Amino acid sequence: MKKSLLILIFVFLILSLLNSCRESKKEHAGTTTAGVEETTAAGLIKIGTGIITEVYTKPDLTGDPWEVEKIKGFNGDPMFLNLLGKIDRGAIKVYDCLTEEELSIKDAKKILSETGSDISRIGKIQFYEDWYFNPSNNEIIKKVKSVSFGYESKRGEGLPPAYTPYFQIRPE
Repeated sequence: MKKSLLILIFVFLILSLLNSCRESKKEHAGTTTAGVEETTAAGLIKIGTGIITEVYTKPDLTGDPWEVEKIKGFNGDPMFLNLLGKIDRGAIKVYDCLTEEELSIKDAKKILSETGSDISRIGKIQFYEDWYFNPSNNEIIKKVKSVSFGYESKRGEGLPPAYTPYFQIRPE
């Protein structure tokens, strides 16, 4: 009787384990399907939403050599001048970096006047992006949703600069 009961319990445990594995496979299959649901009409698979990427445009030359290498081909001056000129003329909308509320032209001009619109002080760019994968050619595509420029603020001796954001700019 004891032996029969032990065999019955053993069989029950094996069946429970098999059923658990089968349920796990179903859940995993659902995960794969969910990834497919994130495919765009162009066949791109969304792999990241709201990714924040920061680039130091004026890295410390004595610091991490990778930070210097990353931007060796960068020349943002034409873009900075163009965008800041458009902001000064009220030709494009800008947003507060923290609240994401649209700023008035008056507020945007006040920020520009406080920083002096000195593009040589722009030391950091922050991108807010969505990332996609194109399975047909293995391409990774980044769609920039907004960009913020940070201008350098000097701190005490031996401390790295701090960066204060101008505002957020969104493609229209």
